[in-house]
Amino acid sequence: MLGNHDLHLLATAYDHQQPGKKDTLDNLLKADDADELFDWLRHRPLLHHDAKNNITLLHAGIHPHWSINKARQLASEVEHILQSDNHINFYKHMYGDKPFMWDDALSGWPRYRFITNILTRLRYCDKEGKPALGAKGEPGSQAGHLMPWYEVPGRKSRDDIIVFGHWSTLPHAGFSCINNTYAIDSGCLWGGSLTAMRIDVRPFEYFRLPCPGAQKPPEKYLKKLKQRNERKS
Repeated sequence: MLGNHDLHLLATAYDHQQPGKKDTLDNLLKADDADELFDWLRHRPLLHHDAKNNITLLHAGIHPHWSINKARQLASEVEHILQSDNHINFYKHMYGDKPFMWDDALSGWPRYRFITNILTRLRYCDKEGKPALGAKGEPGSQAGHLMPWYEVPGRKSRDDIIVFGHWSTLPHAGFSCINNTYAIDSGCLWGGSLTAMRIDVRPFEYFRLPCPGAQKPPEKYLKKLKQRNERKS
């Protein structure tokens, strides 16, 4: 599924965003088949739904006011833009945290930006569904009025199985389920593990491969990562 880093790569590739200081995109941007790669990437979905098994796969999260069908519809709106000639303009308007609240009446770039932020960046929101896109730590580190998106009371997708990544600081990532959601980003980038989940068996099975780590995380995260790896071993 397309995530925030994929979209940042596309924005950089199409000259609408300068590489960040920590970006490691040079090999991709200079690849001989770069044009083919980026064209393929922008045709990937933001959300995949397996109707037979009632499993939805996405990068980050689903707004608590959206049902799975609503999320699928909204994801397809952004996918249509990305897969059209208008994708160039999408990158120009993609960045930013506003609008802060969902409204069915939203239109144009603010609507597409909100949908994109939820599906590719969401971790925390308040009980009304206002996302806090800057909050990235593990549960317990957030402001008191915030909660993980999958813990919002009355979440419309609470009866649906959702598999997501994005949130490498979740203590349960890669080995347990909370409220029908399965987090599988187990910190490969930071030296954790790469997790896959087998969904054709019940209960679901996890498979993990240790990762050497491509970047060094903050020291406090290293301690949490060590504790989590010890718990899984």
